Amino acid sequence: MEKQTPFVSVSMLTYNHKKYVRQALDGILMQKTDFPVEILVHDDCSTDGTDQILAEYAAKYPDQVKPIYEEVNQYQNGNTDCNSRLNYTRALGKYTAFCEGDDFWDDPEKLKTQVEYMEAHPECTLCFTAIYDVEESGKRMGVFRPYSGDHDCTIADVMRMTKVWSIVSFLYRTEYLKDLPDYYHNCPVGDVPLLLVMGSHGTLHYIDRPTASYRHKSAGSWSSRLSEGDRAAKLRKHFDTMKTLYREFDEHTKGKYHEETEWAIRKMDFEYLIGTDQYRALFAKEYRPYLKELSFVQQAGAVIGAISPKLLHALWRK
Repeated sequence: MEKQTPFVSVSMLTYNHKKYVRQALDGILMQKTDFPVEILVHDDCSTDGTDQILAEYAAKYPDQVKPIYEEVNQYQNGNTDCNSRLNYTRALGKYTAFCEGDDFWDDPEKLKTQVEYMEAHPECTLCFTAIYDVEESGKRMGVFRPYSGDHDCTIADVMRMTKVWSIVSFLYRTEYLKDLPDYYHNCPVGDVPLLLVMGSHGTLHYIDRPTASYRHKSAGSWSSRLSEGDRAAKLRKHFDTMKTLYREFDEHTKGKYHEETEWAIRKMDFEYLIGTDQYRALFAKEYRPYLKELSFVQQAGAVIGAISPKLLHALWRK
């Protein structure tokens, strides 16, 4: 039988995900679709046996699971753009999705639902959904639901993002991955630059249905690495990187979204204050617009934190 060209390519990055990667792969392989799906895996020199599991799946599903194995860890050498350099460039599908090796998809109709929407709406360049927030064990802690109901989004919504939009739920048009701008490659964070690229080419659509799970603080994750060492320095570096991203995006788009990018840049300073427990500073005049966008519970937390950060942390632990 002649091989069919994949209609959806799924990009997966793995590094020491032995405990999780079977669940990640199985969540993709269980998808109920009437179109072929390929899984492009980049393993960044795992040392825990992740590569052996990938080889097992590649042997069992040779037309679907297509791994690349690094002999030297690329991330530690400063090569943080393996996704676009090594996975996006070999994607054959009309659409591309993403699933980190420690996250997973829960809904067997995730791809079907998103593809049907995007096929019916050619102006839509990226579709995302609600997600489950799960512990390292996989136990659900809650649902990240940025909107109450399906919602069309724009660049302004990306800039003013107040709730989680998780890349594990994204499906986007592969054509816009083939010539990515410099601001995408210069930023080590993958989700926001991707949203900016897609949002500058069309609309983004949210489906109010949880289809995937983000594994909170799994080994090697950003949230896990953040808790190690100098948290303030790591946060400062992260938010400075994001501010640079927005400035480069503003330049690339010739100021088309200048007002939105200025809003996002100032918000990075606001987020840094929250991350480093500088709650009193949140009530300065320049940060009032951002304070108003917090939920009632978050605003109450800011007030408590301004009085006593220790008390706030004690309440969080309960």
